[in-house]
Amino acid sequence: MASETWFLLRGLTREKAHWGDFAPALAAALPEADVHLLDLPGAGDRHAEAWTGGVADALAVLHAEAARLAPPTPGVRRFVFGVSLGGMVALEWAARYPDELTGVVVGNSSAGDLSPWWRRMQPGALPTILR
Repeated sequence: MASETWFLLRGLTREKAHWGDFAPALAAALPEADVHLLDLPGAGDRHAEAWTGGVADALAVLHAEAARLAPPTPGVRRFVFGVSLGGMVALEWAARYPDELTGVVVGNSSAGDLSPWWRRMQPGALPTILR
């Protein structure tokens, strides 16, 4: 049995395939870990699901999937690594379920309580998101 579980989350308009070589490299670097890639609603394997626009709603979906894939187990450390919107979901996960996680890694993300959304997004990205 693995001694660690990692859940990897990408951002808006991205899916788990966008992790590219990183996920296998992480798994190779951490042979004692199980690495699971999760798609946000509206992306990848969940492309047919509607995005609700809420981090808490996305967390509810992903938390249930994570529990199905790798339920919390005594002695197994659990980590979430989120990029961009996935980072926001990871932070929400840590806030709502602090006893479930050993750690969180957040990359290229932001927190809504620190600045408004229009200061956290590049204007050039808006046409892609609005499509």
